Amino acid sequence: AGTFAMADEVDGGFEITTASSGNNTYQYLTFNDIHQFSSTASGFIVVSKVSSVANTKYYMGLENNSYYTVSFNGNESYYRTGTRESSTGSSNTATGVASDNAWHVHKLTTDGTTVKHWIDGVQYTTTSNVPTGTQANFQPFIQVYGHASKTASVRFFEAFNT
Repeated sequence: AGTFAMADEVDGGFEITTASSGNNTYQYLTFNDIHQFSSTASGFIVVSKVSSVANTKYYMGLENNSYYTVSFNGNESYYRTGTRESSTGSSNTATGVASDNAWHVHKLTTDGTTVKHWIDGVQYTTTSNVPTGTQANFQPFIQVYGHASKTASVRFFEAFNT
């Protein structure tokens, strides 16, 4: 089984680590189905990093079948804006910011037609498969996925309605 724990270092944040053996393992943290954030007028800010780029995926954002997220796939070169409208499908739009294992500030907002994604203060926008309100309100979630012992660290996560 994977672990959830505070990092034993200054400013290390909260760590989510996959199981120590096996391929394609994941850990998932939600707000226990408390969906208090609008699917068409909300946002979130997360300060995060991963322990290893290779064979790692992570997703952080707001979801309820439909979603919008910051995503990272170790087999790709860039951070992505992930979007899904349950009635039309999903998209992962590359931001052009190289994926790495350094701390980054991600801010994402939606107005029901556009998702704006800032990485360390630089804005990227997507309009593909943006949640349009067909789903109920969203909850925050964090997921790390990969081969043995992959860790996503989070220093800060704030969600808000706009």
